[in-house]
Amino acid sequence: SVTVKATGQPVPFHFNDSSKIQFRPKEFGWIWSGKISTMRKRREATLRLVHRLRGQVIVVRVEFLTSPSSPSTSLVFRLAAPPPFRLENHTMYAFRYGQSSHFVTDEESQNWQRRDLSRDSTLLPYQHAEFAWDEPDEGGKAVTVELGDIAYTPSSTQRHSTILGTYALEKVAPGSYLKVSSDDFVAQIVVDGPTRVLRITDAHLPAASAGEAYVSSSKKKEGMLNIPSWIEVRLSYGMGVIDCAPQELLYINIPGASS
Repeated sequence: SVTVKATGQPVPFHFNDSSKIQFRPKEFGWIWSGKISTMRKRREATLRLVHRLRGQVIVVRVEFLTSPSSPSTSLVFRLAAPPPFRLENHTMYAFRYGQSSHFVTDEESQNWQRRDLSRDSTLLPYQHAEFAWDEPDEGGKAVTVELGDIAYTPSSTQRHSTILGTYALEKVAPGSYLKVSSDDFVAQIVVDGPTRVLRITDAHLPAASAGEAYVSSSKKKEGMLNIPSWIEVRLSYGMGVIDCAPQELLYINIPGASS
């Protein structure tokens, strides 16, 4: 192994090309990252790193830089901003989460298996956490969310299950509601720029009905009767191109005109 300082010069490192590499911050307590290959035709890989003692989580992007004049590959480590995923807990209960991988038991069924419980993290009530895959080179990847609060009491009409669900974040369309094992929670996938957000909320929180939304809209229209006879509108247009990573590849901003 080698040590690379944040402000130092690049350090040469040679290993068997067919093998995979792992990395971690040098400070005691950080768990080694998942294994990534340098043989694949890739520009970058994003991984989640966990501190065993503090519970701290960081998301690191590894860039693979090649040169036509040299057979070597340079690895550049950066904090990923923005992260590919984010988990949001909008409930009064704590959750535990971690990566799962699928395995096929027969041609028609597929099950999920926890990969490494030592990398599981806790998401406290009304908190959020950045997320990326621990093992990005694995074929089937999902995040498993389970209850981490022993004070939780399920509804009397349902069976108690600690695991709320396992979700393949890359394959779920934004805006989709996800299946949850408990009727007390609602899970949804939303987007925040290039970041996919898994949002879990309390199913018992009040939500505006269609009738309430219509009354609110009517009141807004009544308040707009005494507006000036002219208004000035300034518009601008923006368009982004995002791949399935998700990563923003291109962003175009067109200043608008006033009318």
